[in-house]
Formats: sequence, C-alpha cells, structure tokens
Amino acid sequence: MTVSVESGADISVAAATLSAEEVAPDEKVTVFATVENAGDSTGEFEVALTVGGETVEEKTIRVAPGKSKSVEFGRTFAEAGTYDVTVNDVSAGSVCVAEDAGTAAVTSGGSGENGDTKNGSGQPGFGAFVAFAALAGFALARRR
Repeated sequence: MTVSVESGADISVAAATLSAEEVAPDEKVTVFATVENAGDSTGEFEVALTVGGETVEEKTIRVAPGKSKSVEFGRTFAEAGTYDVTVNDVSAGSVCVAEDAGTAAVTSGGSGENGDTKNGSGQPGFGAFVAFAALAGFALARRR
C-alpha cells in the first residue's frame, strides 16, 4: 500500500465488497471499495486490488479532506476455484468460480477466520428482503 501524503491527509480503505461471490468461469465480478480521508487536507492514495495474494490492478485517486470516494474494479476468473479478494488489505470476501455456479459453496466478506459471513445468507449487509421492505415502507410513507 502506497500513500502520498500532502500535509494532514489520513486516507484509508474503509470497506470493500463484491458484486457476486459465486460465478461461472469468465463471468465478471465487480469489486467495490470506499476510500475515506479523515485528515484535514487533500491527498493521493493508491488503491490496490489483490486476488489470491497477488496485486492485479492499481488505481491512484485524490480524496478531499473529510470526504470519501468509491472505487470499482472489474475482474473475471478463467479457472474454477476460490479466490480471496482484498483492497489494500481490507477483505472484500471470496469469489467461488465453478462450472455450475449455482451449487458452489461461498464465504463472504466477514472478518472471521472460519469463513464467517456477514448475515448468515452469504450476502453482505441486510439482504434483498430487508432492502425491499425498506423501499416499500418509504414509498408508503411518501404517499401519505
């Protein structure tokens, strides 16, 4: 991880997630990262995507003080297997590439050493049902 600091910049990767944790060979996975600057001046930051312990892509971004920026990486995997994905040492999770992607076992971006998932469903966050319920509640509230 390389950081170019201009006076009081304090930049780091706050979170990283995957668009999919289970794919077929050559299917695209998007890796999302949120980079935050907790410092008091703008700085440049090198964001590195690592797959299986090897850096495969880097992007340099500028982040204003007190702000955050989203960074995306697109990646395909030609061969079946499980690949650990990180962004500057922050785990995005594991991608399982299988010929039959519907039956593969997956571990998500939880921080547990035993493949713990974030919500027990293998998906980070609250899941589709909670998101749908929140949107429905919001729509009903707006109608009143």
